[in-house]
Amino acid sequence: ETWLLLEYCDMGSLMDAINKTWFRSCSKGPANMRMVLVTAHEMTAGLSFLHSQGLVHGDLSSGNVLLASSPDSPHGFSVKISDFGLSRNMDIQSRIETKTTGTVNYMPPEVLSDGIVSKAADVYAFGVLVWEIVCGVRAWEGLTPPQVMLAVACQHKQLAFPNWVPTEIAKLCHECMEADPQQRPTFKELERRLGNHLGKLQATDSMDLKNFRALSCP
Repeated sequence: ETWLLLEYCDMGSLMDAINKTWFRSCSKGPANMRMVLVTAHEMTAGLSFLHSQGLVHGDLSSGNVLLASSPDSPHGFSVKISDFGLSRNMDIQSRIETKTTGTVNYMPPEVLSDGIVSKAADVYAFGVLVWEIVCGVRAWEGLTPPQVMLAVACQHKQLAFPNWVPTEIAKLCHECMEADPQQRPTFKELERRLGNHLGKLQATDSMDLKNFRALSCP
């Protein structure tokens, strides 16, 4: 008999946090970019480690990123990557073809059209995740799965960021969502770049993120 001892993530999923507007002071206000960057940076650290072990997640989504209370974290929680039911070992092959895929809203063109999974597919899904955190809504909201497939795989459409998002952050995420998987950055590079952006932001922003969710609109 086998037992699994798993950590309890008491703050739910990233999807829950987005729906509860934890990343903004009010439902229609802009996201707190420092909080967004801290969360995104934690995700890249976990995914960078996963890829360094030769593994591809294969189903990265806001429902599969869990949050656990962490008093040492600047925003009150730590990020945990979960649900490895579709993960694959890529030690030998740089990409594989599969008929079993993840959530359509997070799939890149090569997965939607050809079922080709690689580390770059996880990077694409990460770009979509950051877009959702920033915008506070589900990617491709209002479109059916076939419509999403048409927009991404055939028309190569990208999700657009609001004008208030810093240009360098929007650019980084658009690189993650490039139609050509060879043009997407690695998680190791993303971890470094996000760390640099976060360092610059922290140097000019002393806001206490632990109190951020207690703020209200005037």
